[in-house]
Amino acid sequence: MQLIAGAYYGWDEIESSNRPDFFNVLTLFNLASGNSPTYFNPAGIFSNGNPGLAYSTFLNPATNGGLPPMPTGVFGTQDFTQTRDSWAIYGEGKYELSETLTATVGLRYTSDENKFEDGITIYKNDLGQDALYTVSDYTVNGEEAFYYILPLVNEQGDVVVPASTDPLPGGLTRDGSTSRITGRAILDWKPTENTMGYISYSRGYRAGTFNGLSYQRSQQVYFVPPEEVDAFEIGVKTRLLDDRLQANAALFYYDYKGQQGQVVDSSATANLIALDGTLQGLEIELQFAATDSLLLSAAAGFLDSEYDSGGDCNALNADPSNLDLQIGNCVRSGSEYADVGGNPFPYAAEASFNLGADWTPIDDGRNKLLFHIDAAYTGSFHYDSFGDYSQVPLFQLAVPVPTPTSATPVTEVPLVGGPHAQGGGDYWVTNARVAYTFGNATVAVWGKNLFDEVYYPFAIATESLFGNDYIVRATPRTYGVELKYSF
Repeated sequence: MQLIAGAYYGWDEIESSNRPDFFNVLTLFNLASGNSPTYFNPAGIFSNGNPGLAYSTFLNPATNGGLPPMPTGVFGTQDFTQTRDSWAIYGEGKYELSETLTATVGLRYTSDENKFEDGITIYKNDLGQDALYTVSDYTVNGEEAFYYILPLVNEQGDVVVPASTDPLPGGLTRDGSTSRITGRAILDWKPTENTMGYISYSRGYRAGTFNGLSYQRSQQVYFVPPEEVDAFEIGVKTRLLDDRLQANAALFYYDYKGQQGQVVDSSATANLIALDGTLQGLEIELQFAATDSLLLSAAAGFLDSEYDSGGDCNALNADPSNLDLQIGNCVRSGSEYADVGGNPFPYAAEASFNLGADWTPIDDGRNKLLFHIDAAYTGSFHYDSFGDYSQVPLFQLAVPVPTPTSATPVTEVPLVGGPHAQGGGDYWVTNARVAYTFGNATVAVWGKNLFDEVYYPFAIATESLFGNDYIVRATPRTYGVELKYSF
């Protein structure tokens, strides 16, 4: 029997100092419109009419000389510190039940203490003056609130909300703590020297954290609960054909509680969320030594992921007092909740494949020539938890689309938007390398993405704000020469 035990302690601190600077072109529009230089409506927060937020109607035609209020840019400073104390004790035992059967059992207790401190976000007006605390420890009647450094004025310069008269606020502080017992149990069966089967269960844990990058209001700095996953797996590993063929296969099922992730709502605001869901799949790996100098490899993966139902999101939408970003698996997008239940996990491609080959025609101990090539396929996936956005009140663009009764396009609002909603994936990427080693020196020629595949591994939904998507193209075809000398 083998036993192992131990303890762990860790402490980390992150100091963040950010300078938000969005929509700065609006400064020019306001200047050209002749608005008051101190007019201040960052991203339209005082005029967007968000249900449940009183300040979102401070600026409206009635308070703005009968005119729809224009938004201004978002300029400011954001500072905060996050710290975490983490400690754990753990132990694991391995016992041979028989000559072919081995059991492994392990347990771990982990405790994490998180703290968000000195949280201050200050918005500036177009003159660069500090105008508003959006995140601080300031409260009104016990409720966290904005602190107006300067009075809020309309486009004509008339005061709509006077400046706050209380002393300047301090930094926002939040505390959060989590602890969990996790562990694993594995049963290995080795009927022959070249074959092993196994079945395993494990529980994983990721500590909670704070949605610290939020800068619009103090209530957005909330504690994200910890993530837990119950993982079940059964598999086999075997060597065949005089050890020339290595074949592995595994079936797995993961049950997530509070899977942590990020979602970008229709205002392009990124927030952390924790969702329940399941993921199951199959992985197959093959490696074959076709000759003494040629090694072939292949792998395939298949995934099926799905978030649990969020419940009655429509009932939540009927109550304007609900301001939380997430309630169950109902996630807010703009002013409404959408049920992400049934949607797949972000970036979880349904299928993936890898092929590779290594050919070494020369290898005499001092000189070695190696040809390598590999190709990887990534199947279709969605960029975030909202899936194809068909259930999300996001797309507000009026675009010409044909109707069933007329060939003449008419202006309608689409249910599903552009490339972001369509998702990514469904592409192959091929790489190659040729290397020659002589003595301590190696010279190599390599190329990545040889067929210059155009694909987008990352995207953010921004259609309702800018009329287009923010999608990031992967690196195009690249190639180079590498020289290496080992001393």
